[in-house]
Amino acid sequence: MDRVSVKRGRQQGVSRTSDYAGEEYRAAVIEELCRLEWPKSLVVPICTVLRDLHLDEAQLKVVVSRIAKEARSMELQELPPLVYQMLLLSTHGHRTQILRIILSVFTELDERCSIALGDNARMSQDEVTESTFEESELVQVEGIVMLHFEFAVKQDMALGQELLRVLKLRVCDLAPFEAALLLSLSRVPRYESKAMDVLRKAAEQDFAHQCKVTSSTWISGLTEMKRPSSIEQVMRVVLRRSGKGWDHVVPGMVSFTFHLLETQARKCSGAEWSGPAGGQQAAASSFAKLVAGTAVKCSLGLILHTFRQHEAVREDVLGQIFAHVLTRDEAVPCFISLLSRIASRCSRDVMAFLPKVSLPHPHWIVSSRSLILFCVSACALLVCLSVCLSVCLRAGPNR
Repeated sequence: MDRVSVKRGRQQGVSRTSDYAGEEYRAAVIEELCRLEWPKSLVVPICTVLRDLHLDEAQLKVVVSRIAKEARSMELQELPPLVYQMLLLSTHGHRTQILRIILSVFTELDERCSIALGDNARMSQDEVTESTFEESELVQVEGIVMLHFEFAVKQDMALGQELLRVLKLRVCDLAPFEAALLLSLSRVPRYESKAMDVLRKAAEQDFAHQCKVTSSTWISGLTEMKRPSSIEQVMRVVLRRSGKGWDHVVPGMVSFTFHLLETQARKCSGAEWSGPAGGQQAAASSFAKLVAGTAVKCSLGLILHTFRQHEAVREDVLGQIFAHVLTRDEAVPCFISLLSRIASRCSRDVMAFLPKVSLPHPHWIVSSRSLILFCVSACALLVCLSVCLSVCLRAGPNR
């Protein structure tokens, strides 16, 4: 059936373009080609042919619009080669439009594939259950697409800058794919600081919005108000998917969470840094410290979750904690408490790093409160390890 339709379209196209010659003929052929029905198996080859042609602004706009139409109806496994051709096509122009098309396609797929209701609080039960593919399939496809993006921005600096500009406009409503794409871009030294700035701005705006909603009775009562995406929920989805094929985003996740923890802990120093636990603390602290406390609480949870899930970054996480503890920075209590949480909740995972905790360092110059907290953390770690060892020894003879 596809061959018959293509043959008929080809005959119609020849009859319509037979009166043209030269540039007019080529323009007529391109216009007619974009007007015909494209078989799904020929979408990528047609894009490859169109990419090799010299297109003016009007023709390129028509081609991009037609590819965008096809991209929304493509099979999931056919999207990576199509995205690759679209990124190559962007070198001719219309970078912003092409990037927005790609991001919108995968944002829609993310929403359709949110199997757990906690992934996207704005979705209804019907929207959650209408996904026609498994999350593992989408994670695999999006992982390949992110690698295509990473390769493309290394070759085309203008494309990377435009991608960051487009994502910066989305800071209030980042999807998991977009957040993971920013973490993937942070692996490229040229875009590392800018990608982290976009994520930090998204986090700050999200936490500020949460604090405004919780501190206002009448705003929190508006159940029909559209809620922006929660950066904490988005990052937890990214972490969950990192165990299914997004391993390359884990180093970026560690860098982002530590950067967020360090910057926000300084802002809420002098107050109860662990975050707002009740109305009295929220009323006693300023709004900036309230937002910073929420950010610190989120950062601690994400770092702990990353440490627990990924063995490859545990040494890096503990190394960064120890490096901050050695300073006289105001954020030291946060990092000591983070060490305490890791020691109490992941005691078996830190057994290999016990000498780094138990050995004293000659250059430790910290405040009395930080020293007390560190001692408590170290003692908690040692107690947890001793309990685990005693349980193992008791269970040994029974085996």
